[in-house]
Amino acid sequence: MVRSLSRPASGRTVAATAAEVVLAVAAATGAVAALDTVAPITGLGVIYLLAVLFVAIRRGDLAALVTALLSVLTLNYFFIEPRHQLTIASSGNVAALVVFLIAAVVVGRLAAAAREREREAEDRARLAAAREREAAMLARAASDVMAGANLEAELRAVGEHVAQATGAAGARLGLEAAPAPREGEVALRLPLSTRPGWLYATPAPGWQEADLRRIADPLARLIDVAQRVIDTRGS
Repeated sequence: MVRSLSRPASGRTVAATAAEVVLAVAAATGAVAALDTVAPITGLGVIYLLAVLFVAIRRGDLAALVTALLSVLTLNYFFIEPRHQLTIASSGNVAALVVFLIAAVVVGRLAAAAREREREAEDRARLAAAREREAAMLARAASDVMAGANLEAELRAVGEHVAQATGAAGARLGLEAAPAPREGEVALRLPLSTRPGWLYATPAPGWQEADLRRIADPLARLIDVAQRVIDTRGS
């Protein structure tokens, strides 16, 4: 691959996760403070579990663990006697905080696992849909190869089919020894047996290089067939 798409900086993800953790704990703290006078503090700890659950679903189990630890410290500091100190006067409150922490970690891990399974299911569905589009694309490309008058016209038609199947803004094929991508294009070498060739694509939102790589091999075989068909016609 000549040029790859740049990935978002990991620092942004970390900052966004940290912000969500702090906001979730702050929201839970506000809710507990509002209800502190009408319900026992040990019962209100469940509100922090909701914060852990929220973060786990959105950001995974590591962020959920951080949220659980921060929730325990916040609950202890603001609502457990003596307040505004990270000390605990009653052994019963110590036990309650330990139980809360265990429950928060378990809830966070379960929610993160459910989130991961949902993501895997979405990925499988997306992959199945992509392969269905690619199979249809290869069928249309094969039809163009058998009916085309010349290789240049066939390659142009196949490039249009590739763009539609992969969601790229545009795609084209070039039979040249060295890659010659245009501005904004990525280039993937085609494993042709007859001559060197490259597949070029212009990225679009939601587009993935993996889709391009997946069709490179069957596409190369199709172009080899087209070359042989043209050679046969010319002889």
